[in-house]
Amino acid sequence: MYRLIIVDDEPVNFYSIHHVVDWQSYEIEICCTCTSGREAHEAILTHQPDFVITDIAMPDMSGLDLIASIRSLGFETEFIILTAYRNFTYACQALDNQALAYLLKPVKKEDIERVLPKLLDKLSQKNSVGIPTYDLNYSADNLSTPLKEYLTRAAVYPHNRVLLSDRPLTSAAKDAQIFQIPVRQFANACLFSGASPDVTDILPYGYSPSYPDFSGFHQMVLDAALSLNGEFPYAGHAGVASIQKFIASHYTEELGIPLLAEHFSMSESYLCNIFKKHTDTTIVNFIRHVRIHQAMRMIRFTNNDNITVSELAGYNSYSYFGKQFKEVTGMTPSQYRRENSLQEDHVCCHPRNP
Repeated sequence: MYRLIIVDDEPVNFYSIHHVVDWQSYEIEICCTCTSGREAHEAILTHQPDFVITDIAMPDMSGLDLIASIRSLGFETEFIILTAYRNFTYACQALDNQALAYLLKPVKKEDIERVLPKLLDKLSQKNSVGIPTYDLNYSADNLSTPLKEYLTRAAVYPHNRVLLSDRPLTSAAKDAQIFQIPVRQFANACLFSGASPDVTDILPYGYSPSYPDFSGFHQMVLDAALSLNGEFPYAGHAGVASIQKFIASHYTEELGIPLLAEHFSMSESYLCNIFKKHTDTTIVNFIRHVRIHQAMRMIRFTNNDNITVSELAGYNSYSYFGKQFKEVTGMTPSQYRRENSLQEDHVCCHPRNP
């Protein structure tokens, strides 16, 4: 379904726009209606619609200013102007801002249905943010120019993260914005830019550490994938976050406190203390958490049998894996499998940091 937002400062017009066309027959849903330009601006950032039908003359922000502002943020949302003003200057401004059509009130069914084929054709040829889909397997050092420009515009605040989720993300706190970004390996990928680094009100895990911009986008996606698959939040302490990333990247290997202390050039006691201080858990428990949650995702999203899952999760002994799995989940792997059917629309991605 394509998503539509209707903007008009006279609510009576919502009814005529809503009912003049059978939107469902075109696979279009009206996800929001707004009575002002500023309200519409926020709604577009939140709902990220495929297109917007907007009036021009509104008291706080005109429809033309709304289009220009959304365009400046990198969105390629389609706009249809619907106005009572037969004004050549307005029409030129609308075209300059790449509005799809300029229609006059009162709205007529034939006018909208004349525009819809062109609109649907454009929407079918692009994703909702109008940039090429990013592929982790092929795009590490080769960001396209449109993507680079989009990433630059998305860093509107000092704290920036990539968010990955098993569900759509559509809202952010005050002084924060979420921008959609298509990543082939993940059903729901977004860019978060906020005045504060906190994203716990949006999702509990599945996000990269905070960066000043999105210039390291590829690594940020990898970091967010580790958090998503291991179901853990990154610590605010950069050094501890690096330890978390290393463990999440090497969970299939032999891991232990001596190895980690040597790798990070720390004493074992300091390593354990600083990790516990910034994560509220021990390193041993964190390693188990990552391994078991990786196993849970493999059971949910792959066809691997339990023994293969245990090996892929870093366990040499299936009986020990079963014991650890039950301690974390309260179920055996077989019980968990029975209660969590395969969900083929998700991808269990296992990126590895260098």
